[in-house]
Amino acid sequence: MSSRKQTSSSRRPVSRRQLSRRQREKRLQHLVWALGAFFLVLIVAIPGYASYAEYYRPPRQLVVRVNDTTYNMGYYVKMLRLFQILSTAQGQEFNLGLVPFELVQLLEDNELIRQGAPRLDISVTAEDVSQEIRMRILGPPDPEEEEDPAKLDKEFQQGYRQLLEIVRFSDKEYRRIVEIDLLREKLREQLGLQVPTVAEQVHLQGIFFSSETEKNPEEIANRVAAGEEFSALSRELSEDDTLKENDGDMGWLPRGIVGEKFDEVVFNLEPGKVSELIATSEGYYVLRLLEKATAREIEEGAREALKDQALAKWLSEERGRNEVVRSFDSKKYEWAVQQLPPSSSQSSESSEGI
Repeated sequence: MSSRKQTSSSRRPVSRRQLSRRQREKRLQHLVWALGAFFLVLIVAIPGYASYAEYYRPPRQLVVRVNDTTYNMGYYVKMLRLFQILSTAQGQEFNLGLVPFELVQLLEDNELIRQGAPRLDISVTAEDVSQEIRMRILGPPDPEEEEDPAKLDKEFQQGYRQLLEIVRFSDKEYRRIVEIDLLREKLREQLGLQVPTVAEQVHLQGIFFSSETEKNPEEIANRVAAGEEFSALSRELSEDDTLKENDGDMGWLPRGIVGEKFDEVVFNLEPGKVSELIATSEGYYVLRLLEKATAREIEEGAREALKDQALAKWLSEERGRNEVVRSFDSKKYEWAVQQLPPSSSQSSESSEGI
C-alpha cells in the first residue's frame, strides 16, 4: 500500500507554481552564464585593446594624405629614424623639437613633387636611382685611385644591407625615397632656369639676432642710431657666425632672397644709411647699405637661394591644386619619439609647449 502511494506520489504532475519557479531558475542561470562570459571577454579584451592601441593602431594612423596617397605613423617613424641616423653619422645635433615637424612638411612636399613632376616631363629611371644609392653608400669615386670592382660591389652590398636593417626599410621603400630626392633636384633645377642671371642688387652690412634672443632689439637699434661703429657692433652683437667673422658683410643680394618686407626697406635705402629694426620670420635685422647696382650678375650662392625660393613657390601653388590633409598632434609626436633609439646627439630644447 505504501509502495503504491510512493509510486503515485513520484508520478504526480508538476504544478504551475513549481514550473514557473524552475523556469525562473533556468533563466537566472542563463543570465549568470551570459554575464560571466561577458565579463570574461571584457577582461581579455581590455588588455587586448590596450595592446592594440599601444602597438598596432598608432603605426596605422594617418600623418599626411595627398589626394589618394597616404603616409601613416609607421612610415613616419621609419623616416624619423633615418634622419636620426644621418644626423648622428654626420656629427650633427638631432633636434627633437624641430625635426619631427619638419619631417611632416617634407612628406607633404615630397608627395606633391612625386605627383606633379610627370606633368612637367620630369622623371628618373631605375638606373638613376641605383647609381644614386651606390654613390650614397660608397661616396663619389676618386678618379686618381683604381678600385677593384668586385671589392667595391661587396662593400656596397654590405653597406646597403646594413643601412636597410638599421632604418628598417625594404629595398623598395628606400628606392622610393631616393627617387623622390632625385625628382626634387631635377624640379628645382628646371624651375631655376627661370631665375635671372642679372638683376638689381644691394650690398649690405648687417646685424642679426633671432626672435628668441635675450637681447633688447630696440636697444641695439638705438646704439646703431647713436653712431656706434657698425662693424664692431656686428662682431659684438650678431648671432650669425658668418656675419661676426665678416664684420657684418652680407655680400650682394638680389630681390627675393629674404622676403618682400626686407626688400621694401633695403632697396629704398641710400648708400651709407642704416635701416630701422626689421622683423622677419627668422629674427631681427639692422642693416647698413654699402652699395647699390641696378644690373649686376647674381653670384652662385644667391642663385641657389633663388632656386630654393622658386621651388617653395611651386609647392605653395601645388597645395592649392591638390587635396592635402595633415594629421599630426602632440600625442602622435610623443608616440613617435618613444619609438626612436636613444642618441647622444638628440636635443629636445625646443619641444616645450608642444
